[in-house]
Amino acid sequence: MKNQIAAASGFCFGVKRAIALAEETLGQEPLYALGPLVHNPQEMERLNQLGLTVVADIEAVPDGAALLIRAHGASPAVYAAATSKQLRLFDATCPHVRQLLRKAADFVQSGYQLLIVGDASHPEVQAALAWARGLATVITGPEAIATLPLSERVAIVAQTTTKLDVWEAVLQELRSRTTDPEVGCTICHATKKRQQAAQELSKQVDIMVVVGGHNSANTRNLVQLCSEIGTPTHHVETAADLDPAWFPAGALVGITAGASTPDWIIKEVVTTVENMENKNNELMEETTEQKTEEVQPEAEKQVEEATAAEATPETECQEAPCQCEEQAAEHTSEGEEAEEAEQVEETTDMADVAGDMVDIRTGQIVEGTVVRVTDSEVYVDIRYKSDGIIQANELSNLPNVQPADVVKEGDVIRVVVLRLENREGNVVLSKRRADAEAGWKLAEAAFSENQIVRGEVTEVVKGGLIVNLFNLRAFLPASLVDMRFVPDLGIYVGQEVDVKIIEMENNRRRLVVSRKAAIEELEAERKEATWAALEEGQIIEGTVQRLTDFGAFVDIGGVDGLVHVSEISWGRVNHPSEVLAEGDKVKVKVLGLDRERERISLSLKHAQPDPWTLVTEQFKAGDIVTGKVMRTVSFGAFVEITPGVEGLIHISQLSNERVERTEDVVSPGDEVKVHILNINPGERRVSLSMRDPSAPRPERTQSGGGGERFERRPRGGRSQSYHEEGSVTLGDVFGNLFEQEEEKDEKDPENN
Repeated sequence: MKNQIAAASGFCFGVKRAIALAEETLGQEPLYALGPLVHNPQEMERLNQLGLTVVADIEAVPDGAALLIRAHGASPAVYAAATSKQLRLFDATCPHVRQLLRKAADFVQSGYQLLIVGDASHPEVQAALAWARGLATVITGPEAIATLPLSERVAIVAQTTTKLDVWEAVLQELRSRTTDPEVGCTICHATKKRQQAAQELSKQVDIMVVVGGHNSANTRNLVQLCSEIGTPTHHVETAADLDPAWFPAGALVGITAGASTPDWIIKEVVTTVENMENKNNELMEETTEQKTEEVQPEAEKQVEEATAAEATPETECQEAPCQCEEQAAEHTSEGEEAEEAEQVEETTDMADVAGDMVDIRTGQIVEGTVVRVTDSEVYVDIRYKSDGIIQANELSNLPNVQPADVVKEGDVIRVVVLRLENREGNVVLSKRRADAEAGWKLAEAAFSENQIVRGEVTEVVKGGLIVNLFNLRAFLPASLVDMRFVPDLGIYVGQEVDVKIIEMENNRRRLVVSRKAAIEELEAERKEATWAALEEGQIIEGTVQRLTDFGAFVDIGGVDGLVHVSEISWGRVNHPSEVLAEGDKVKVKVLGLDRERERISLSLKHAQPDPWTLVTEQFKAGDIVTGKVMRTVSFGAFVEITPGVEGLIHISQLSNERVERTEDVVSPGDEVKVHILNINPGERRVSLSMRDPSAPRPERTQSGGGGERFERRPRGGRSQSYHEEGSVTLGDVFGNLFEQEEEKDEKDPENN
């Protein structure tokens, strides 16, 4: 028969702490307890002998005496009465129970309909009800929810020792009836581990023994869980309850214990089970010897008869003992080895469990597993006698982070031990400081190698920004944020930026970084790569950096090139701002490179199709189109009919009447309708007209001499009369020709 002990069994931290506090106090003065510290009669008897007095009501405690609040917690009325009676209070409320009480009070205060999963008669649940001002409903399982009227806002918590399968079934039923209930995870993770360990062990053994008080809720839960596996399970309070008939020879026995079971009772049970095995072995040996003695006389008689009948086998029999002794020796040796191996296998896990516990000290960095995450703290299993706790402000360097955003249950993290025990008995830990230790080493390596590293801007402070770099707070001065002055540093908060570490103070753990230095280095690398790849005739993308009267500077990859105002558009541009704005993404063509002077000539218009190559596809002679007057001259006006294509309206084509000054009819910026008279793409010329071909010719009038005449508006607005009686002036004959020549002179000044 072999036995194994569940990895997680016996006193939980809360009970162990309460008993340790009682023992320490009882060594100095009498102590009262409001109810039994543990649901174990034997352990309570031991404490009573040490001088602990258990009372059912706080009024039974003398004024000024010492009162211990047990791990199950107490109602607000108890604390008020203790204050009025001037009692010296020793509060041993379990941290997990304290969390349950706090959540119960908060949910009710926030207006939720509160459900508590658990045993309504259990002191822990009674305390939770008191903190909820009696406004909560206690349920035992999912079946209670089916008939329960639910409000729109429902919250639920659980007794810390609630079975996990019951809790999950309740949540499933609740979520089927209401949307997004508020769930307070208050089941003690030690309870989870104890239940899971008991279930796993039950699957591996032939018999389970659960040690604990019959009035202990968590012990009863263990018995039920093990029984549900199908393994024969026996619930005992002490070793005296063990029955040898339960343990057949060769059976594998599993042993676990509830949270209210002291180690000394568990050891007694383990020792008794082992002794039962030895007794069974002794009984088997005695039975074997008796049978041997009964058979031996008959065997001796048979040997004597055989000896008398045959004399010759004597020699053979003299040699036989040698073989028998060798076989016996071999058998004995094998038996001892098997027995020794069996003894090794039968050793309990008590030593293993104790060996797994670690010794820690303040300032030490240890590794642990996250077992529970709440809104304000994180519980971590660091393989110590009590769990560690990390407050929200010790989780990260980032401001205003929620614990659930940093870690989740099951994460393995590194933490620094700040204190071995707080008021609730937990080890106080810091993940932030452990991360900073590791981060400082990374920062030292980056600083020594002059690396560019990336961090997140978390806040604006006086004189600059704070950057979270390797989980360290690094200071970025305002003057080093960018190449130019930045008036509003708030735009960087939440952004990731590239920086270089320029100062490190080991003693003060102070970091100063520069984004400007990183930008300069990156820009130098970009610039070098750009110059190496640039060639004349390339069409590349760039960003407009700044505008001047004579053009625009465009960044084409760490290098600025100039687009002259004449190269911005195929049309006429008076100022670059008419077409471009800083920050615009544009395509430009490389016209020229001066590598020695680091100058680049760019063209925006040559990166676009020449509109004159498309003009015949867009227009034809006779079309009436709308255009914009771009400028006026003495002989007419130039009108843009499509971007980059301008046509001339000769002064004679501005109106059906004679026009002396172009400005009398049109001005720059006017939108006008024009007729296309002629298109010549080769010479990049378009002739336009604003005359109405359907309008009647000027009326003729009689002159004073009896001849007909027609009036034309003279220059300066005066009217002139022309006789039709054959008297035609030279101006009438050559006037149009002079005007056409004047137009040619304006367009081609080189011919003058």
